[in-house]
Amino acid sequence: MFFRFLLTFLISLVAVCSTFAQGTTATTPAQKSWGENKYQGAPWKTNISRPYVVQTSLTNKHLFVSPSHGRYYNGEYWRWQRPQIFCTSEDLLTQSFVFPYLIPMLENAGAIVFSPRERDPQPNEAVVDNDQPGRFGSYEEENSPRYTWTTAQTKGFSMPLTTMNATYMPFEKGTSRFVQATHRETEIVKATWTPTIPKSGRYAVYVSYPSLENAIPDARYTVFHSGGQTTFTVNQQMGGGTWLYLGSFLFQEGKNAEGRVMLSNYSQHKGVVSADAVRFGGGMALIERSMPEVTINEDSTKNFHYGQGITSGLRRQLEAARYYAQWSGLPDTLYNLNPETADYDDDIRSRSHLLNFLGGGSVYIPDTVGQKVPFELAFALHTDAGFLRKGGVYGSLGIATTTDPNGSTIYRSGLDRKVSYDYARRVTSTVASDMAKLFKTSWPLRDVLDRNYGETRMPNVPSTILELLAHQNFNDMVYAHDPNFKFHASRAIYKSILRQVAENNNQPSPVVQPLPVKAFSARLRPGKKQVRLTWQPTNDPLEASATPTDYIVYSRTSDSDFDQGHLTKGKKSITLALKPGKHYIFRVAAINAGGESFPSQPLSIYLSPSHEKGGDKEVLVVNAFNRLSGPARVESPDSLGFLLNEDLGVPFEYSTAFCGEQVHFSPLDMGKEGPGSLGHSSSELVGHLIAGNRFDGVEIHTDALIESGHQVSVSSVSSDAFAEMTSSELSQYSVIDYVAGLERDVPHNLLPYKAIPLAAQNLLASYQQHGGKLFVSGSFIGSDMKTKTERDFLRRVLHVEHEGSVRNDFLSAFHGLRLQLPFYNQHNSEHFPCPQTDVLAPSEGAFSAFSYGEGGFSAGVAYQGKESNTLTLGFPFECLINRRDRSQAMGAVLNFLLQNSK
Repeated sequence: MFFRFLLTFLISLVAVCSTFAQGTTATTPAQKSWGENKYQGAPWKTNISRPYVVQTSLTNKHLFVSPSHGRYYNGEYWRWQRPQIFCTSEDLLTQSFVFPYLIPMLENAGAIVFSPRERDPQPNEAVVDNDQPGRFGSYEEENSPRYTWTTAQTKGFSMPLTTMNATYMPFEKGTSRFVQATHRETEIVKATWTPTIPKSGRYAVYVSYPSLENAIPDARYTVFHSGGQTTFTVNQQMGGGTWLYLGSFLFQEGKNAEGRVMLSNYSQHKGVVSADAVRFGGGMALIERSMPEVTINEDSTKNFHYGQGITSGLRRQLEAARYYAQWSGLPDTLYNLNPETADYDDDIRSRSHLLNFLGGGSVYIPDTVGQKVPFELAFALHTDAGFLRKGGVYGSLGIATTTDPNGSTIYRSGLDRKVSYDYARRVTSTVASDMAKLFKTSWPLRDVLDRNYGETRMPNVPSTILELLAHQNFNDMVYAHDPNFKFHASRAIYKSILRQVAENNNQPSPVVQPLPVKAFSARLRPGKKQVRLTWQPTNDPLEASATPTDYIVYSRTSDSDFDQGHLTKGKKSITLALKPGKHYIFRVAAINAGGESFPSQPLSIYLSPSHEKGGDKEVLVVNAFNRLSGPARVESPDSLGFLLNEDLGVPFEYSTAFCGEQVHFSPLDMGKEGPGSLGHSSSELVGHLIAGNRFDGVEIHTDALIESGHQVSVSSVSSDAFAEMTSSELSQYSVIDYVAGLERDVPHNLLPYKAIPLAAQNLLASYQQHGGKLFVSGSFIGSDMKTKTERDFLRRVLHVEHEGSVRNDFLSAFHGLRLQLPFYNQHNSEHFPCPQTDVLAPSEGAFSAFSYGEGGFSAGVAYQGKESNTLTLGFPFECLINRRDRSQAMGAVLNFLLQNSK
């Protein structure tokens, strides 16, 4: 069956190309929009658990988004396609824009996005399948007297027992199942995939199925996860024989009923429901490569035999598209065209082949056999070579192809290929304009080229390449490493795609989704079992339409994931009931017709069981760790580059974009290739996931407060909400726990961050003067206070003197309060580290309470006044590794702070 399918596909491809070559399109006027040809059926997937419906130009639009290169096999060994320069490689850098920022923005606007590279950084994986029902978990079926799951005649996925060689096609190795659909609830049957999760964490969930004849457009999948249940409808009339991403969810280690995927045969349509494998997690490399042994047949054809090879050894997310295409069901004739050579050319081609294969037969790629996914736009993000000896930003370049290899200027759908050029110009001009305005710099729009590039020539829908910046140019990389730039550059691309889709569909100017909210506060209501959540919208200086019209509040408890959310009907505050003894975490997102913003930072609330008796104290936890930053850098006549060892910076959530330390700094070698080039970097961080600011400090501190042995209740606020509070509001709290993390204002931050801003200094000083108790922690509490006024604040309010900083590379634990406290001192995947911290010495009347090592420099200072006590740490409390240590340490902190409380 497969070879009959492949033959039909290739014959159709040749026939269509031949038609274009004969100039048939001359009789068909080129269209600048889809017109009546636009797709109007059910989308590939729909989240029906979401409490609102996105109604924007991207709603139910299918997009193909590629983060360019990746690790590949060059015929002898695995390597990057682009040089290791300025602590990264283009292969690593572009995916750090696409996966954490661009794709979520597009999906928050209602789009269905497919990427030819793995999007999930999770290294663990569990694939549950009917062909191996007990491997990696369990596959189970429920039948009824009328409806029974049956093996389909179409092949399906089967997980290889070991690694896969170059010709192994996993979606040709197994079987699949199907059953008749029903709308009668009493006749529903189910298939259930329950994985054995290797380690608790967040996992992407992918489903697969064959697109059978008479398939239904609304197959119902329910994902059971730590946040509850999320249900999707999947249009099985398209996209068979590949992985469809549903979402990423929190799963607990092991095998349990709260972690599974269930498919039922319930449908509003007549037809069949099909089932194949379900995949949890991105996983590690599985495809091995080796030099093939070639034999020549009598007819001069070649046979290729592969011996035992090796994999890249990396997370699948870091591999090139050629390997994900093989993993995703692309026929080997489309990803393995030159088996006797390196995979470089196959990687470039496979991105477009996968798009055309999955999109073939849709209204946008008609007259071609394929999987009918209606992709209507493709985007590829790259960074290119280039440099400026006199400094400055090199800027952005757009690329499109308006003529195909046969000379046609029209896509198969009848759309004018000049649409791609307009699309490329829109993306590039929006990026250049937005970056110049937001970062107050010159961001050149270098050009928009009409050139013959594979990723713009081969796709059968409008496509563009954005060369966002020059990875050889130091000033470009200053921005490229910064998470704030990554966010806003991705937002400019999202807005461009949004407007291009609207134009292609003859729609009016679309609404842009809002920015995240600010000034978030979660405070207990005095005398009530309630929490008051408040926040404010963030004005977008570039987009008048990006104004929120509603908000959604997400909540969870400390042992679960966030729920589906609840709308507030436009209100910027909400009061919710609480159960004493439960640790709640909340976050808020803004909504308008353009979709949903990124969520706010999470905040915690806890109501002590003894609250009604009036015996508890209330602690206010302030999240002052907002910093997102690129690495430290050096800029001098003889050195130019980045210093990861001095300060790697602070990624958003996580980063896999660093390859290692820069080892060559001479500006004289700018533009050279290889080890002698400016920016050449080492490889010790390749494949490492580095934890950044996950904005979970409030939750960690609250857990420790709850488990400290003290009866305390907890409210929490963001730093900007704290700055708006009054002294009288603060007076109700027995303790303020000020969480500064890695906050500091340094030249390599693109945006300003201050460990204790002036407004916070004034509030903390006033609070202390009126008998308040302060617990302050952070790596740069002392060193970030440089002016005379700031140093006076340290002495007068916190009772500390800053005496320098220490490197913690070889220090494994802090000492204090009769405790030895192991901490994160090296970059890791679990939590941001504190490799550099402040030495804080006691000022008059205070004493050292913590030290770096036993008998080492002072790491923390305690002060006991007549009414007001303070305890200040020169390291982030949340960097302590063990939960039990944090609880004991917090108990000792509260013992000291509350000892003279009434």
